[in-house]
Amino acid sequence: MSNNTEKSLRRIGLEIAFLVLLFIVFQILVVVKERDGENIQKKILVENVEQKGQVSEQSITEEPTKKQAARLKTVFYQTVGVKTKIYDRVDDKYLERMCQDALERIREIGASQDQYFVYVDRNPQKQLGFVCFFDSKNKQIIVIGKDLVSTGNPKRGKDYFLTPVGVFQNTLDNFGYRALGTKNKKGWRGLGRKGARVWDFGWQETSKTIKAKDKILIRLLMHATDPDFGEPRLGRVDSKGCVRISAQLNDFLDKFGILDKEYEDHYHKGMWLLRKDRQTVCCAGKYLIIGDSGNSGNISSNAKK
Repeated sequence: MSNNTEKSLRRIGLEIAFLVLLFIVFQILVVVKERDGENIQKKILVENVEQKGQVSEQSITEEPTKKQAARLKTVFYQTVGVKTKIYDRVDDKYLERMCQDALERIREIGASQDQYFVYVDRNPQKQLGFVCFFDSKNKQIIVIGKDLVSTGNPKRGKDYFLTPVGVFQNTLDNFGYRALGTKNKKGWRGLGRKGARVWDFGWQETSKTIKAKDKILIRLLMHATDPDFGEPRLGRVDSKGCVRISAQLNDFLDKFGILDKEYEDHYHKGMWLLRKDRQTVCCAGKYLIIGDSGNSGNISSNAKK
């Protein structure tokens, strides 16, 4: 092979290697650019959601009713979030049945005004709590958000009972309070962190089993639970009969005064309990509705006030 031929082959080889190198560098630049683009889009999306949530919180008390309910959904998911366990427990048919049950109970008590309320499903397979809005004009239930809860587990001990079913009112007659954050002998803060809200729905009838003839009175509360030991147990029957909720849901209900209608109407009586930074929704309600999608029957369909 002549020297000229060898030089030509070397030159061709170098050119090919250079082209390959350029191609590799180009591909790397494309990948980096795509990743940067995705990160920018994600950042924009996050900023938009955060900004939307901030706007919702700042103007939540001034917005028209239905628009406010729609915006509250964004704030709910930012504040409370969504637990992965919920996806396996909720589908469209279930939500339809839940809303229908809530609507029927609201009609039974004669509610005729727009208002927010809380619905709890004590079915052991569900253990869910919903923040809802009743649109009185269209006779429609709008779900603002949902979260895991815990209701009564009578199998745990002699002082554990089923959570009663019915419609219960948050009134001044059964004045709520706030947790002290003290621990019991087992290290549990039974009502949650210090300052967590406790809603008191008074003495209500319940029992140990669905068909039991003997009734017993329990103090029906809705409250947070121990952040370290209790929160991981939400989503299963676990309480003595009260409704346990997460610290995040507790904060949401408290901050936006979802059930504080009577306290706001008589502010001079409830001022020490209500948060100074609260942003009470228009059409605040007062009803806690407890149902059972497991068709276990109603223990106390006519709740005492």
